[in-house]
Amino acid sequence: MSLAIAESVVILEDQEDDSDWESVPSSGASSDTDGSESDEDKRIAAPPLLPIARSIASPTDSLCNVCKDLKLSPKRFVVLPSNKKKRNKPDDPDINMGTIRAIRSRSHCPFCRLVLVALGGEEVPDKEDRKDVSVVMSWNTDGIIPDVDEPWNHIPQIRTLNPSAKKSEEDYLDSKSLNLFPEITLLANDSPTDLRPYLPVSFATTALTLVFYVWGKKANFLRTLSNTVNELEKPGALLRPEFYDRIPMTIRDAMQVVREIGLQYLWVDCLCIVQDDETGSKADAIAKMDVVYGGAFVTIMAASGKDANSGLPGVRPGTRGERQAIEEIMPGFRLAYKTTYEDCVDDVVYYTRAWTFQERQFTSRSLIFIGGQVVFSCGQAHEWREDVVCEDKRIVSKQLKAPETNDIANFEGLIQSYSELSLTFESDIYNAFAGLARYFQSELKTNLCHGIPSIYFDWFLLWYPLEHQKRRKLAPSWSWSGWIATNFYGGRVRDRFPFDCSKTLPSDRMLDGAPEYYKDTLNPTPGSGFLQFWTVSVMLSIKPAKSVAKPGPANRPPRLGIFGRDSSRELGTLDLTSEWCSIDGNVGGTHEFILLCEGRDERAENYTYDEEPGWKYMVMLIEWHGDWAERVSIGSIDRHELKQAMGKGLLWKEIILA
Repeated sequence: MSLAIAESVVILEDQEDDSDWESVPSSGASSDTDGSESDEDKRIAAPPLLPIARSIASPTDSLCNVCKDLKLSPKRFVVLPSNKKKRNKPDDPDINMGTIRAIRSRSHCPFCRLVLVALGGEEVPDKEDRKDVSVVMSWNTDGIIPDVDEPWNHIPQIRTLNPSAKKSEEDYLDSKSLNLFPEITLLANDSPTDLRPYLPVSFATTALTLVFYVWGKKANFLRTLSNTVNELEKPGALLRPEFYDRIPMTIRDAMQVVREIGLQYLWVDCLCIVQDDETGSKADAIAKMDVVYGGAFVTIMAASGKDANSGLPGVRPGTRGERQAIEEIMPGFRLAYKTTYEDCVDDVVYYTRAWTFQERQFTSRSLIFIGGQVVFSCGQAHEWREDVVCEDKRIVSKQLKAPETNDIANFEGLIQSYSELSLTFESDIYNAFAGLARYFQSELKTNLCHGIPSIYFDWFLLWYPLEHQKRRKLAPSWSWSGWIATNFYGGRVRDRFPFDCSKTLPSDRMLDGAPEYYKDTLNPTPGSGFLQFWTVSVMLSIKPAKSVAKPGPANRPPRLGIFGRDSSRELGTLDLTSEWCSIDGNVGGTHEFILLCEGRDERAENYTYDEEPGWKYMVMLIEWHGDWAERVSIGSIDRHELKQAMGKGLLWKEIILA
C-alpha cells in the first residue's frame, strides 16, 4: 500500500555531531535475548522509497529573511535520544511568519509557499472582518509508539511545524476553507536516521495496486433490471460490447483494483441489486446493507468522484489530478505538507450523500480514493496513506477499545450525522437508513417508528432543526425525518413529570385534511405517522432572549426566551428558524408548549448521578391545524417554573402530533 522504507538503510552523514544516533539491528536480527520482538521484527516489509523528481526546485528559489532566521535543518525534525523527550508537549505558537499578503508576496521562498499550501492555498483569505490575516507557527512532535499514560498521544520521535492563521492576537480563523491542524515535516528520503514512520514520502505517478460511489444525476449506465438480469447472470456477460461499453469508469477501475490486490469478487450496488424491483429483491437488499458492508473483506470508496464515470484517481496513468506539496529548502533537504483525507471532505459530493453514510459506518476496512491518492482505513489504523511511511507494527495502538453501545448519545449521533445528508429522492429517507435501523434494532432491542427508536422515545424527540433547514412535508414533524437535516440536544432522560396522569386512553378521532407520509419502511407494522398521547400543556410567551448564549455553531437559528406571567423573568430558551420568527404575532405572542420529559441541556459533570442541579422540563412548542398539531421547536424550562403558566395554567391534555 504505502511507499515506505527498504529493509536496510544507511544513516546519512551530517556535518554536526552524530553521537546521538543509534543504528538499528540488521535484518538478520530476530529477537532480543529475553525473547521479545526487536524493533526490526516489528517492521513490515515494504518497497524502497521512490526517488524525488529533480525538477522540484526552481533556479530562482531562495529562502526569505523570515525563513532563514528559522535555521531549519533535517536534524531539527527528528527527536534525538539525548533529548530524553518522553511526552508530547507542543511549543507555544511564537513563530511569526507575517501576514498572508506578505507570505504570498514572497513567492520565491519555498518554505513560504509550503506554509500557504498547508493552510489552504488560495482559499486562505488575506483579510477577515477587515483585519489582516497573519500566520504563526509552533513546533510539535509525533511518533510511532503510543504513550501508555496518554494513548491519544505518541512518544515523540519526529518533529513537525504547525502553522495557524489568525486575525488578531487571540482570535484564530475558524473557516471551512482552511485545512484542519496542518503539519509540515521532513521528507522521509532526507531523514538523518532510519526512523521514518510518520514522515511523508513521494508517491508514484500511477498506483499499482465492494465499490460504492456517487451515481450522479445522469445515471445512464449499465444497471441490472428485470429484463436484463437473466442475460447478465450468464458467464462472460460483462465482456459483451453491449454491456461492457456501458460499464462506468469507476466500476472498471474498481475491477482493476480487485485484480491487483488479489481478490476474486466485487459487489457493486447497481449490478448486484435489480434496480426496478421495488418491492422484491431490491427492498430485501436495501434492508440488509449493514450485512453487505459489514461482511465485505474491504470496501472501495470512490470518494472523489462527482458521478459514476469519474473513475478512481491513480489507477490509470495521468489520473491523480493532484500535485504533492513538497518543497526543496536546500539540496538534500526537502519538507512536505502532511495532508489528511479530511482536508478533501468538504469538496467532494460523496460525504454529503445519505446513501453512502451506512457504508462508512459498517465497513470493517476500506480503500478510500480521495485527494489524488488511496488511503487505507481499518479498526486499528485510521489513516494509512500512500504519501506517509506507515509500515511499522508499532504504529497500531494497543489502547484501542471497541466503542461502547450502552450510551444513547452514540445512537443519537448516528441519526444526527445521517439526517444532515442529502438525497436525490426524498422518498428514500428511510431506505437509505435501513441498515442502520437493523443495527438499532439489534443493539436497543426495539423497532423504529419513522426513524425514532420506540425505546427512550421521548428522549429521541429532543432534536431541533438548524437555521437553514426546512420541513419535509411527507414525513412527521415530530421526527427528524420530517425535516431536511437536523441536530440534537445532548442529555439524558429520567422519570416523567409528577402529575395526575390517570386519563391516558386515546379517543377515537377522524382527522380532516391530515397529511399522508412516506411509508415507514423501518417498521414491520408501520402506522400513519401520527402520535396520539396525553401530556401536560402550558401556555407561555416567546420574546427575545435575555440570557447570553453559550458558544455554538455559526449556523444556529435565532435563540428566543420563554416567559410566563412574570414577563421579566426568563424561564428557558429555544431555537427557532428566521422564517418562523418573521411571521406576525409569533415573537411576543402566547403559544402552547407540551411537556415531553425531564432532562438536561448538558451532561452532568463527570457523569455524576442526577441528584445535582440542572434537571429541567424538556418542552415542545406546537402549532395546531384543526384537530392535529405540528412540532415547531424544542426548548427547556426550569422545573419549578411551571407555576408561571398563563391563562388556565397547567392542563393534562390529549395531543395528536403530525
